Amino acid sequence: MKERKLVSGGWQANIEYFEDYVIKTPKTTEEISRKVSRYLEPLGRISELDFRIKKMQDGWQAGLDIISRGKIPARMLGNIKIIDGGKIRQKRAFTVQDILEDLYSAGKREEARKIVEKVLDFIVDLWKYGVYEHTSKIGNQFGLVEDEVILLDFGELREDRGLAKKQIGDKKWVKQMTKYSSQEVLDCFSEQIDKKLTLDVFDKNWAILK
Repeated sequence: MKERKLVSGGWQANIEYFEDYVIKTPKTTEEISRKVSRYLEPLGRISELDFRIKKMQDGWQAGLDIISRGKIPARMLGNIKIIDGGKIRQKRAFTVQDILEDLYSAGKREEARKIVEKVLDFIVDLWKYGVYEHTSKIGNQFGLVEDEVILLDFGELREDRGLAKKQIGDKKWVKQMTKYSSQEVLDCFSEQIDKKLTLDVFDKNWAILK
Protein backbone atom coordinates (compact mmCIF):
# COMPACT_ATOMS: atom_id res chain seq x y z
CA MET A 1 0.00 0.00 0.00
CA LYS A 2 1.30 3.44 -0.89
CA GLU A 3 2.26 5.49 2.18
CA ARG A 4 3.57 8.84 1.00
CA LYS A 5 5.47 10.62 -1.73
CA LEU A 6 8.43 12.92 -1.31
CA VAL A 7 7.87 15.53 -3.98
CA SER A 8 11.42 16.85 -3.87
CA GLY A 9 13.27 13.72 -2.75
CA GLY A 10 17.06 13.85 -2.81
CA TRP A 11 19.43 15.76 -5.06
CA GLN A 12 19.16 13.41 -8.00
CA ALA A 13 15.74 11.79 -7.79
CA ASN A 14 12.16 12.07 -6.60
CA ILE A 15 11.20 9.20 -4.33
CA GLU A 16 7.86 7.47 -3.85
CA TYR A 17 7.56 5.37 -0.69
CA PHE A 18 5.54 2.16 -0.55
CA GLU A 19 5.23 -0.39 2.24
CA ASP A 20 8.36 -2.38 1.42
CA TYR A 21 9.90 -0.68 -1.61
CA VAL A 22 10.59 2.71 -3.14
CA ILE A 23 10.41 4.08 -6.66
CA LYS A 24 13.06 6.62 -7.66
CA THR A 25 12.50 8.89 -10.66
CA PRO A 26 15.47 10.94 -11.88
CA LYS A 27 14.90 14.65 -11.49
CA THR A 28 14.67 16.90 -14.52
CA THR A 29 17.28 19.60 -15.04
CA GLU A 30 14.73 22.17 -13.85
CA GLU A 31 13.99 20.23 -10.66
CA ILE A 32 17.68 19.86 -9.83
CA SER A 33 18.23 23.54 -10.56
CA ARG A 34 15.50 24.62 -8.13
CA LYS A 35 16.78 22.40 -5.35
CA VAL A 36 20.46 23.23 -5.77
CA SER A 37 19.73 26.96 -6.10
CA ARG A 38 18.09 26.96 -2.66
CA TYR A 39 21.32 25.51 -1.27
CA LEU A 40 23.78 27.71 -3.16
CA GLU A 41 22.10 31.11 -2.98
CA PRO A 42 22.44 31.64 0.81
CA LEU A 43 26.12 30.72 0.47
CA GLY A 44 26.70 33.22 -2.32
CA ARG A 45 27.79 30.42 -4.65
CA ILE A 46 25.09 30.44 -7.30
CA SER A 47 27.81 30.62 -9.98
CA GLU A 48 28.40 26.92 -9.26
CA LEU A 49 24.87 25.96 -10.33
CA ASP A 50 25.57 24.64 -13.84
CA PHE A 51 28.58 22.67 -12.62
CA ARG A 52 26.57 21.13 -9.78
CA ILE A 53 23.69 20.16 -12.07
CA LYS A 54 26.02 18.44 -14.53
CA LYS A 55 27.84 16.67 -11.70
CA MET A 56 24.61 15.22 -10.33
CA GLN A 57 23.31 14.13 -13.70
CA ASP A 58 26.65 12.59 -14.61
CA GLY A 59 26.74 10.80 -11.27
CA TRP A 60 23.29 9.30 -11.77
CA GLN A 61 24.26 8.10 -15.25
CA ALA A 62 27.58 6.69 -14.04
CA GLY A 63 25.81 4.71 -11.31
CA LEU A 64 23.18 3.54 -13.79
CA ASP A 65 25.90 2.32 -16.15
CA ILE A 66 27.56 0.39 -13.32
CA ILE A 67 24.43 -1.41 -12.16
CA SER A 68 23.26 -2.07 -15.72
CA ARG A 69 26.31 -4.28 -16.31
CA GLY A 70 24.92 -6.71 -13.75
CA LYS A 71 28.24 -7.47 -12.05
CA ILE A 72 27.18 -6.27 -8.60
CA PRO A 73 24.59 -8.67 -7.11
CA ALA A 74 21.13 -7.07 -7.07
CA ARG A 75 20.71 -8.04 -3.39
CA MET A 76 23.55 -5.64 -2.46
CA LEU A 77 21.47 -2.85 -3.99
CA GLY A 78 18.14 -3.82 -2.45
CA ASN A 79 17.05 -6.05 -5.37
CA ILE A 80 17.27 -3.02 -7.60
CA LYS A 81 15.39 -3.01 -10.89
CA ILE A 82 15.28 -0.51 -13.73
CA ILE A 83 11.66 0.06 -14.75
CA ASP A 84 9.49 2.39 -16.83
CA GLY A 85 12.10 4.16 -18.89
CA GLY A 86 14.74 4.85 -16.27
CA LYS A 87 12.86 4.73 -12.97
CA ILE A 88 14.39 2.60 -10.23
CA ARG A 89 12.60 0.18 -7.93
CA GLN A 90 14.45 -0.80 -4.76
CA LYS A 91 13.68 -2.36 -1.39
CA ARG A 92 12.77 0.12 1.30
CA ALA A 93 15.30 0.18 4.11
CA PHE A 94 16.13 1.85 7.39
CA THR A 95 19.30 3.93 7.27
CA VAL A 96 22.28 2.65 9.22
CA GLN A 97 22.46 5.98 11.04
CA ASP A 98 18.93 5.70 12.43
CA ILE A 99 19.37 2.07 13.44
CA LEU A 100 22.63 2.69 15.27
CA GLU A 101 21.34 5.72 17.14
CA ASP A 102 18.31 3.69 18.26
CA LEU A 103 20.48 0.79 19.41
CA TYR A 104 22.84 3.01 21.38
CA SER A 105 19.90 4.84 22.96
CA ALA A 106 18.56 1.45 24.09
CA GLY A 107 21.93 0.40 25.46
CA LYS A 108 22.37 -2.35 22.86
CA ARG A 109 26.01 -1.65 22.15
CA GLU A 110 26.99 -5.15 21.10
CA GLU A 111 24.23 -5.26 18.47
CA ALA A 112 25.37 -1.87 17.23
CA ARG A 113 28.97 -3.05 16.97
CA LYS A 114 27.94 -6.04 14.86
CA ILE A 115 26.06 -3.78 12.46
CA VAL A 116 29.10 -1.51 12.14
CA GLU A 117 31.21 -4.56 11.25
CA LYS A 118 28.64 -5.63 8.65
CA VAL A 119 28.63 -2.22 7.02
CA LEU A 120 32.40 -2.04 6.79
CA ASP A 121 32.56 -5.59 5.40
CA PHE A 122 29.99 -4.48 2.84
CA ILE A 123 32.24 -1.62 1.73
CA VAL A 124 35.03 -4.16 1.18
CA ASP A 125 32.58 -6.29 -0.82
CA LEU A 126 31.91 -3.29 -3.08
CA TRP A 127 35.66 -2.91 -3.58
CA LYS A 128 35.74 -6.48 -4.88
CA TYR A 129 33.61 -5.35 -7.83
CA GLY A 130 35.88 -2.39 -8.51
CA VAL A 131 33.50 0.25 -7.14
CA TYR A 132 33.11 2.44 -4.06
CA GLU A 133 30.55 4.83 -2.57
CA HIS A 134 32.22 8.18 -3.02
CA THR A 135 30.38 10.50 -0.58
CA SER A 136 31.76 8.63 2.47
CA LYS A 137 28.39 9.14 4.22
CA ILE A 138 28.13 5.69 5.76
CA GLY A 139 25.16 6.46 7.98
CA ASN A 140 22.94 7.81 5.21
CA GLN A 141 24.08 5.93 2.12
CA PHE A 142 23.74 2.42 3.56
CA GLY A 143 20.66 0.74 4.98
CA LEU A 144 19.44 -2.51 6.46
CA VAL A 145 16.76 -4.82 5.09
CA GLU A 146 16.04 -7.96 7.12
CA ASP A 147 19.41 -7.59 8.85
CA GLU A 148 21.29 -7.35 5.54
CA VAL A 149 23.22 -4.26 4.46
CA ILE A 150 22.34 -2.61 1.14
CA LEU A 151 23.57 0.46 -0.71
CA LEU A 152 20.75 2.98 -0.86
CA ASP A 153 22.01 5.37 -3.54
CA PHE A 154 23.56 3.77 -6.62
CA GLY A 155 24.07 7.27 -8.04
CA GLU A 156 27.04 7.69 -5.71
CA LEU A 157 28.94 4.64 -7.03
CA ARG A 158 32.28 5.36 -8.68
CA GLU A 159 35.07 3.27 -10.23
CA ASP A 160 38.17 5.44 -9.82
CA ARG A 161 40.74 3.31 -7.98
CA GLY A 162 42.93 6.31 -7.17
CA LEU A 163 40.12 8.28 -5.56
CA ALA A 164 38.97 5.18 -3.68
CA LYS A 165 42.44 4.88 -2.13
CA LYS A 166 42.46 8.58 -1.31
CA GLN A 167 39.18 8.07 0.56
CA ILE A 168 41.02 5.61 2.81
CA GLY A 169 44.07 7.78 3.36
CA ASP A 170 41.97 10.83 4.18
CA LYS A 171 39.67 8.84 6.49
CA LYS A 172 36.74 10.60 4.88
CA TRP A 173 34.19 8.29 6.52
CA VAL A 174 35.15 9.54 9.98
CA LYS A 175 35.14 13.18 8.86
CA GLN A 176 31.62 12.83 7.49
CA MET A 177 30.33 11.04 10.57
CA THR A 178 31.48 13.81 12.88
CA LYS A 179 28.82 16.00 11.23
CA TYR A 180 25.79 13.92 12.21
CA SER A 181 26.65 11.03 14.54
CA SER A 182 26.65 10.79 18.30
CA GLN A 183 30.06 10.35 19.90
CA GLU A 184 29.36 6.69 20.71
CA VAL A 185 28.53 5.84 17.11
CA LEU A 186 31.53 7.80 15.88
CA ASP A 187 33.91 6.06 18.30
CA CYS A 188 32.64 2.61 17.30
CA PHE A 189 33.08 3.33 13.59
CA SER A 190 36.50 4.94 14.03
CA GLU A 191 37.85 1.90 15.86
CA GLN A 192 36.57 -0.58 13.29
CA ILE A 193 37.52 1.52 10.24
CA ASP A 194 41.16 1.51 11.36
CA LYS A 195 41.03 -2.30 11.32
CA LYS A 196 38.88 -3.05 8.29
CA LEU A 197 39.24 -0.22 5.76
CA THR A 198 43.00 -0.13 5.29
CA LEU A 199 45.11 0.28 2.18
CA ASP A 200 46.31 -3.30 2.58
CA VAL A 201 42.75 -4.64 2.63
CA PHE A 202 41.92 -2.43 -0.34
CA ASP A 203 44.84 -3.66 -2.45
CA LYS A 204 44.00 -7.29 -1.71
CA ASN A 205 40.32 -6.91 -2.64
CA TRP A 206 39.93 -4.22 -5.31
CA ALA A 207 38.25 -5.57 -8.47
CA ILE A 208 38.94 -9.25 -7.73
CA LEU A 209 35.38 -10.07 -8.85
CA LYS A 210 35.09 -7.54 -11.65
